[in-house]
Amino acid sequence: SEMCIRDSFQNTTDYGFRYELGLILSGYRNEVKKLASNQFISNTYTRTEVGHPISSFYGYVIDGIFQTQGEVDSHVEQSDKAIGRWKYRDVNNDGKIDSQDRAYIGNPHPDFEYSLSSRFYYKNFDLSLYIQGSQGNDICFASKGGRDGLDFWGDYFNKSTRILNTWTPENRNAELPEINILNPNDEACLLYTSPSPRDRQKS
Repeated sequence: SEMCIRDSFQNTTDYGFRYELGLILSGYRNEVKKLASNQFISNTYTRTEVGHPISSFYGYVIDGIFQTQGEVDSHVEQSDKAIGRWKYRDVNNDGKIDSQDRAYIGNPHPDFEYSLSSRFYYKNFDLSLYIQGSQGNDICFASKGGRDGLDFWGDYFNKSTRILNTWTPENRNAELPEINILNPNDEACLLYTSPSPRDRQKS
């Protein structure tokens, strides 16, 4: 379903200043109703499935970083879990982390889109402005997988300054896990969705 609202206004003042304004607001909602044999369609970052918006972001949910050995021991079965590593959510509550724990973690479709056009005239001068944008859509920032990824083995990408905020015993509130060239816990390919910074997608 889709909805669109358009409005415009123009006026000329007593001083000869003329302006024209135009506003457009639009929004849509989509949900997949049917696929062949009710199968889903997946690629690296998204999944299309009946009952969900097309090309929704799909991946593992990260519940922070292991801070103590007690947290590690009490967490469900997870390969290479350790202090300073990501803690993945056991979405299906079966006591282990595997591919069945991937979930829908983001929606690329906006709540609404907008545009504002304006033109101003005065004597021999005129000015035009145009603004447009979208609100409420999640974003898969794929280039961060290289810039912020912790895989340094054979990686020749420049890294962002966020790499300086990785976990250490002295920096327990870090955004990223502890740097390890061996990439335990499969933390090299993390992609980020906004506005939910703690929901990460791992390819």
